[in-house]
Amino acid sequence: MSVIRCLEEKYGQYLTIKDVDFNYGSEMMEKITQHYGYRVNKGFKIEKIYQAVSYRFIRKRNTWYVHASLEYEAPKEVTSPYVGALGVDFNVNHLNCYHVDRYDNPIKHFTLKYEMYSKSSNQIKDMLNKVAVDITNYAEINGLMVVIENLDFKHKKLYLKRQTKKYKRMLSGFPFVKYMKAIESRCLRRGVAFKYVNPDTLQKNVKKR
Repeated sequence: MSVIRCLEEKYGQYLTIKDVDFNYGSEMMEKITQHYGYRVNKGFKIEKIYQAVSYRFIRKRNTWYVHASLEYEAPKEVTSPYVGALGVDFNVNHLNCYHVDRYDNPIKHFTLKYEMYSKSSNQIKDMLNKVAVDITNYAEINGLMVVIENLDFKHKKLYLKRQTKKYKRMLSGFPFVKYMKAIESRCLRRGVAFKYVNPDTLQKNVKKR
């Protein structure tokens, strides 16, 4: 990273920031560290070609965040709604997954369990990635679109009102958004079609089965 002139005397012309961790898109960031071709420069020497990345630093409540932007070729879509769908229903310690055909007829039901409490941030991140991998792999192999309930804050508050105090405490600490974004991000990278639906709509369809 280039350093502004007024700070060059203290830090030098360039500053290296180590151990930067991206919550989403880490696979793409790893790929850009590898060159994708060669070219001959003006001095007639062969040099490697790397993907260009734009970084933006944002400060929130005395904490600095870095946002990275890059262009990449979208993968070819490998799923189709005409084949069927994989519905994902969130719960406190597991996900209910429903494989249905194009006419909403049930084919298979399975659960993905996880434990969020008393876990470190790295352990939670590993669980997020594992769940996202399991869901997208199943959808990709079977050619299914992934359908997931859109748990926005409004729906979450309404849902919490109907639960016991103990259940409310558990749900309030559950990272719904992180799970949704982890699954969505991997679906986009793998060419798996992805769609958000109203939670009530998904639950009605589940009850029919």
